[in-house]
Parts: sequence; C-alpha cells; structure tokens
Amino acid sequence: MIVRIQATFSCDDCGTEFWMNIDPAYVPQSNQSIFDVAEDRVRYGTDYEDGHDPDGEGIQGVGLVGDGGRHYCNRCRLRIEGET
Repeated sequence: MIVRIQATFSCDDCGTEFWMNIDPAYVPQSNQSIFDVAEDRVRYGTDYEDGHDPDGEGIQGVGLVGDGGRHYCNRCRLRIEGET
C-alpha cells in the first residue's frame, strides 16, 4: 500500500526546493499523470513547504507555474507578482 506521495520542485528563479504531499488515495483523471497532478497543485496555489525554516518544519507558501512552465516558490512568486 502506498502511504505517502511527495512531489519536490526546485524554484526556477532562486533554486529553493519546495515540496507538497499528494493524497495516495487520489485517482487522476484518465488523461492525467501523477506529474500533472503535482504541477496543477503548484499552478492552482496549493500550500507547500520549503526548507527555509531553521527548525526543519518548513515554511508554507503558495507556488506559481509561470510562462513556459517555470516553477516559482512563494518568495519569488510574491516578488514577480509585485513587479507586474
């Protein structure tokens, strides 16, 4: 039995790794892979954690999938959205 699925991304701007859990009971639509599900979670603002918290718990934020499929952590997303 699969107990946990964790998708890890690397911010295409600063390189920060951020991750999110995907419920193993979730069954993607027939035209989706689990990779599509993970990317959609970033694209539509699902909370994630990153390694910036000194106690190792992670900081929660909302990511962004930008033009060309680039993935951004919360810090870079806030900076990019502030520039527009």
